[in-house]
Amino acid sequence: MPIYERSSGGYVAERVSPMPGSEEAEQMAALAEDPESGWRCAEPDPAPEPSGPPAKNASTEAWVEYAVSQGIEQSEAEGLKRDELVALFEDGGES
Repeated sequence: MPIYERSSGGYVAERVSPMPGSEEAEQMAALAEDPESGWRCAEPDPAPEPSGPPAKNASTEAWVEYAVSQGIEQSEAEGLKRDELVALFEDGGES
């Protein structure tokens, strides 16, 4: 959950941690992007932890997305069937 701060005279005057997805969160994000507002995002959301491959029975679209995230060209991944995509990443790519 991001935390926004507004400073005044070298001190933190306000510190806000809005509920993610709320109207306040949207307003604070907009204020933090405006350098004249005095607000900044002091603690952004941490980057999501990388997850492993999808379940073997996940959709082809999920496997295509995963393959692309692993460096395979979009067009190449879209040309493969789900089972072929699964086989690419199963046991380090060895069949």
